[in-house]
Amino acid sequence: ATTLGDALLALTERSVNTYVDAAWSLDTDVPGARSRLSGQQLMLAEALTKNAALFAKNLVEGDVLLEMISIFEANHETLLFGNDLQGQDYIQPTTEEAHDNQMTLVYAVWSEFKILLEALVSDGYSGISQMLEIKEKLYPLKVHLVAANALYSVMTQTDMIPVNLMLPLPLTGSWNPGPTMKIAVDVAVDIINYQQSLLPGYELIVDVFDDECDGDSATRAMLEKYASSDQWVGVGGM
Repeated sequence: ATTLGDALLALTERSVNTYVDAAWSLDTDVPGARSRLSGQQLMLAEALTKNAALFAKNLVEGDVLLEMISIFEANHETLLFGNDLQGQDYIQPTTEEAHDNQMTLVYAVWSEFKILLEALVSDGYSGISQMLEIKEKLYPLKVHLVAANALYSVMTQTDMIPVNLMLPLPLTGSWNPGPTMKIAVDVAVDIINYQQSLLPGYELIVDVFDDECDGDSATRAMLEKYASSDQWVGVGGM
């Protein structure tokens, strides 16, 4: 029989499919299929936990769990290596280092989760502690799946246009808060480059150098930087 959870899952999948269709119609570069599949992995992990509990009560067959495990692993492979589909269903192979690292974390936790599920099917239900252990393993898996989905839901710019900026800061001198200021600059640059909302298609590249908290030193250092390249777009500073 169809449960409320199954109905909600089906409704969620339809909503996601509608989103992917709409996103594709607006921009064919939107990674809708990747985002959808990575989101399905999270729902699948939760559904596995629910069905494990139903299996313990003899309400579902073990084959249901084993099939869902196979689907999860097939989806994981597709996210890593892509598929052969066309159009909005095409999923490109994972080439981004951050995505690949996160998927490694996902699979490490998933492997522990899967062992517990397979033991449940092969050896049978042994007690409440068994179900609690499965539930405990679900939490770190969900954490890593959410992080993976956040990565796969964002467009990855592979050919961004560099914006080279010079940034003199008082790293040394009579007043030298430059190191702390540089931390703030690095964080801001990372956010701007990652989110791609303020300057979509562009990558800020900031060259920080010491102005020694002195006007003459700052001018000399800036002129040396300026003479070393013709790629500068601007100068920052206080």
